[in-house]
Amino acid sequence: MVVNRKSIATTAPGADAFTFSDGNGALVNFGNLSAAGGLADGIRVTAAGASVVNHGSIVTSGDGSDGIGAGGWFGALDGVSVTNFGTIASSGNATGTDDAPEYPTGIELFGENERITNHGTITSRGIDGSGVSLVGSHGEVRNYGTIDAEAIGIVLDSLTGEDHANSIENFGLIRTHDLGLAHGIWVFTDGNDIVNRGTIRAEGVHDFGIALEGMNNHSANYGVIAAAGEEARGVLITNEGNDFTNYGRIEASGADGIGVRFSFDDGLSLTGSLFTNRGTVDASGGGYAILGSIPDEQVVNRGTLNGDVDMGDGNDRFVAGSGGHLNGLLTLGDGNDRITIERHGGDLVIGDFAASGASQDVLDLSAFHLRSFADVMSHASQTGGDVILTLAGDTHVTLQGVGLTALNPADFITG
Repeated sequence: MVVNRKSIATTAPGADAFTFSDGNGALVNFGNLSAAGGLADGIRVTAAGASVVNHGSIVTSGDGSDGIGAGGWFGALDGVSVTNFGTIASSGNATGTDDAPEYPTGIELFGENERITNHGTITSRGIDGSGVSLVGSHGEVRNYGTIDAEAIGIVLDSLTGEDHANSIENFGLIRTHDLGLAHGIWVFTDGNDIVNRGTIRAEGVHDFGIALEGMNNHSANYGVIAAAGEEARGVLITNEGNDFTNYGRIEASGADGIGVRFSFDDGLSLTGSLFTNRGTVDASGGGYAILGSIPDEQVVNRGTLNGDVDMGDGNDRFVAGSGGHLNGLLTLGDGNDRITIERHGGDLVIGDFAASGASQDVLDLSAFHLRSFADVMSHASQTGGDVILTLAGDTHVTLQGVGLTALNPADFITG
């Protein structure tokens, strides 16, 4: 084991404050390390399997510099472990090339089976920088402390284009506050597990709390995700096969904010993702609780949605689950959509139910044991220009702008 208690400062480009090259060895830092030059790290690890524990202070201010770094775009170092109990502060701008960009980062590891644990404070003040960056597969990031980033709190990226199967778990605070497109947690790779048990605050304009931009990622929120900036999004779900379950609270309090945003960027697949709500999504800033896109997306609500839900285009599925409440308007958009109403599914108002045509929608009422179209119609009434289905004392469905005579057996699933 190597223990450093010294204060070390460097100013030249590429001059790391401390280099650790003992494979499978351990470095414990209690000192104050600073590196002011470009591409100069506080601690640079040059051997696979090394372990670094920081109890001291690490400050870097040069372009493309890391507080603690291991590996890079031209070579990975596997099995590196970093634990921070102290303070790490990085600033500066991005440098390098398009193929090998160098971003100023608090902790950045490239390789397989990497481990990053933060109990202290990591601050990133570069507009291109990150608090924590993990590039590789089968890695793990745990945050119990504070990550305060101007741009990105934690990012998962790929060295090969095929990296996958990492995990992130946040118990602490992640805060971003750039004026545009900052991310609390940003995931580019596939097949990862992302869990928030703490607080993520996206305070800048058009910032994101958690963004899943790979495929087949699994994510859950038990804490608070707060999108406080104008046009900020609590959760972004892009591409196919992702699933996100909310047990906690997702807030979009900024003007035109969105609690959960589905998006679409591969231009080919129409297979969407799944969002399940068992907590609260609150779009108190006047935006959407949920806003969909082109693919076939699925939303299951067994919690509370405050704000409108627009499913976008595609053959979408919306489940008004038992115990759920949508305090807003449900818009289905184009496509053949299915809306499932469970017992105790609350009151639902649908703004554009298509009773016929190429985009005909379907209401699944099988939970209420209605045997026929006639049984359904016995629970229906016309109020002005709307149809109201009274399925139970606590469960009503309003079809805005639909007449009773426009409904037909193909609009309903019974049983």
